[in-house]
Amino acid sequence: MKKIPHSTWLLWLGLGLLSCLIWLQLTYSRFSFIRLSINKNEALQIAEDYLAHVRGVDPSLYREAVIFAQDVAADRYMQKTIGFEGEKDFILQHNFDLFFWKTRFFRENEIEEYRVTISAQSGKVIAFAHIIPDAAARPSVGEATAKGKAMDFLRQNFAINLDEYSLHANLTTTRDHRQDYSFVWRKNNVYIPWKTGEHKEGAKLLLTAKVSGDEILSFSKEDLDIPQEFSRFIAKQKQTGRNLSPLFGILYTALLILAIFIVLVSRYHLIMHTTKKFYINLVLALVILYLVNTFSEYQSLLFSYPTTSTMKSYLWQAAMGLFMQIFIITVTVLMPCLAGEALSYELYPQEKERGFLQYIRTTFLSRSAAQRIFLGYGVACVLLGIQAMSFELGYRYWGVWREHPWMIQLSSSGIPSLATFIGAFHASIQEETSFRLFGIHAGRKILKNMFLGVLLSALVWGYGHGHYEIFPMWFRGLEVTLLGLFLSWVYLRYGIICVVVAHYLFNAFWGSAGHLLNKSDSLYFYSALGIVLLPLAFGLLAFVKNKSLQEGGLRWNLNKHQLFNTQILKAFLLSTNNQGESSEDIRKELISHHWDMAVVDTVLEELGERKEKI
Repeated sequence: MKKIPHSTWLLWLGLGLLSCLIWLQLTYSRFSFIRLSINKNEALQIAEDYLAHVRGVDPSLYREAVIFAQDVAADRYMQKTIGFEGEKDFILQHNFDLFFWKTRFFRENEIEEYRVTISAQSGKVIAFAHIIPDAAARPSVGEATAKGKAMDFLRQNFAINLDEYSLHANLTTTRDHRQDYSFVWRKNNVYIPWKTGEHKEGAKLLLTAKVSGDEILSFSKEDLDIPQEFSRFIAKQKQTGRNLSPLFGILYTALLILAIFIVLVSRYHLIMHTTKKFYINLVLALVILYLVNTFSEYQSLLFSYPTTSTMKSYLWQAAMGLFMQIFIITVTVLMPCLAGEALSYELYPQEKERGFLQYIRTTFLSRSAAQRIFLGYGVACVLLGIQAMSFELGYRYWGVWREHPWMIQLSSSGIPSLATFIGAFHASIQEETSFRLFGIHAGRKILKNMFLGVLLSALVWGYGHGHYEIFPMWFRGLEVTLLGLFLSWVYLRYGIICVVVAHYLFNAFWGSAGHLLNKSDSLYFYSALGIVLLPLAFGLLAFVKNKSLQEGGLRWNLNKHQLFNTQILKAFLLSTNNQGESSEDIRKELISHHWDMAVVDTVLEELGERKEKI
C-alpha cells in the first residue's frame, strides 16, 4: 500500500484551503439570507396553539403532519429576473418568507381539514386554510360585509396597512348552501417585470383572504404571482433535461446490465467470493437505514395522504414502493461493486487500493485507510471549489441560475440529518463503485483505452444528473461531468476510499449547509455537524488503532459440504494418472463437469500442482 508523502499532504492542504476561499467568495453569499430559527416541534406547537386559541379547534381530534417547504416558484422567478442579490434585497425589504413549515390536521376519509403555514424564520403564522365540503352550510353575509371582515382580519393579525395595497381581484363562488368570497390585494409599487413593451408581464406581491359566512376560511400574507409566460418558459427549459436524462439513463442501464452479466458469468470468481459478504452486509446496512428513515420521514408520508382512500390502503401502497426501492438499491449497489472488484483485480492486481478488496481481507482500521479518509476532506473541498468556479462562469456567460432543493432535503426528518446522512452515504457508495470502480475498468477493458473509459463513465454520471432544476438544464450535466473527471483522477491515484469519503462529504455538506452556515436550531446544527465529522472520527480511530494490512494468499472459505467434497476430489486426483495434463487443463475439465470451483482450486493448491503437471 502506497504511503502518501508529506509533499502531497502539503499540496492537498493548500488546494483545499484555496478551494474553500473560492467557495466562500463565490457561493457563501447564497446562504447569508437564510434563517431557520424554528424547528419542526416548535412549528407544530405554534400551529396547535393557533387552532386552539384563535380558531377554537381542538387539534387533538385530528391527525397531524409537518413538513419543511420552500416557495420554489418565487425563488426561481426572482433569480432569473432580478438575480440573486436582487432576490435577497426583495426578501429583506418585504419580509418575504422563502422557507416555511407546513402543518396539516386531518381525519381519515373526511374532507374537512386545517392547514397552517409557519415562517421558519419568525415563527409567525403566514398562511392558513380551512378546507370544508362543498355542501357545508354557512350564513349569507354579502360581499361588502365579507370584504370588511377580511380587511379587519388582515389589519389585526398582520398589522398590514391596506392603504399600501390595491384590490386586485375578487370572486364570489355560489354553492348549494353558502357563498364564498375570495379577495386578492396587490401591494402597490411592487412589480418584477418578465416582459416589457406592448405585452408587458411581471410578478406581483399579493395578499389573499377567503370568507365564508362568519369565518375566514383561508388567507395568505404573501404570494408572488408568477406570470404565465414565465411558467411556460420554465416548462420549455425542462424539456432539455427530459431529453437528456433518458438517453444517459439508457447508458447507465447498459452499464448495470453489463455488471449483472459479469457477476453471473464470473459468479465463482475468487475475488467475488472474497468480497461478496462485505458488500451484502453493506447493502443490508443501507436497507436498514432506509427502513429507519421511512419511520423518521413518516410526517412527510402523512402530509401526502389523500383522504379519499383508507389509511391502510395508502400505507400499503407506500410499503410496496419501499420494497421496490430496496430491490433497486440491492441491484444497483451489489452488482457494480462485485463486478468492479473483479475487473479491478484482473486489470491491475498490484493497485490494491483501487477497490475495497485489501481492506476487506485485512482491516479498515489502519493508517493507510485513515490517510485516505483524511485526504477525502481535501478532495471534497476541491470539489466545492470546482463547482463554485463552474457556476460563476455559468452565471456570467450562460445565464445559469439554480434553486435550493438541498434546503428542504431533510429538515422534516424525525431524526435530524438522518436523511442527509443516508442520501450522502448511499450516493457515495453506489455512484463511486458504479462509475469509478466498475465504470472506468469496464471502459478500459472494452475500449482498450483508460482515458476513454474515464471520459465515458464521467459523462454518463454527469448527465445522469441532467434532470436537476438548474437552468439551462444542460449545464448541470457539464458541471457534474467535470467533477467526475476530477474524481476519476483521484480514484486512479488514491483509490476508492478517498473518493467515497469525498463524495459523501460533498453531498452531506450541501444537505447540511443551511443549518451549518446560518442561524438554525441547535439540534439541527449539531446533528448536521456530526454527519460531516463522522468520517473524521472513524479516520482518527483507524489512525490510533493502526492495525496491520499484512495479508496472506487469496483462499476460498469452504463450508462443511465443500470440505467433504475436497477429500473426495483429492483422493480421485491422486489415484488417477494425469500425465501430460496441466493443472489448468484439469481445472477446466472438472469445472465443465460442474465441480464447485472453490473445491477444485482448493484441492489443486493443496496438491501443489496449480502451475505444474500432476
